[in-house]
Amino acid sequence: MWAIFGVFIAALGIIWIEVPTLLRQKQTRELVFFSLFLGVAVLSGITMAMGMDLPNPYGLIEIIYRPIGEWINNLFR
Repeated sequence: MWAIFGVFIAALGIIWIEVPTLLRQKQTRELVFFSLFLGVAVLSGITMAMGMDLPNPYGLIEIIYRPIGEWINNLFR
């Protein structure tokens, strides 16, 4: 519970520091991407604080690139 609270406090601190500058400089695109990345970071922090395992992207990358790698190996044999 305290770890989740800490994630929210850290996110609020980051927002308090970064967002006013982005708004003042009218950097809306940067604000959108900042919000998206901070949201992903907060969600991953909460899931880690709850003890849940996050999926590893290596499996998806391997599924995509293994056939390509095998095709290239067979091509040059």
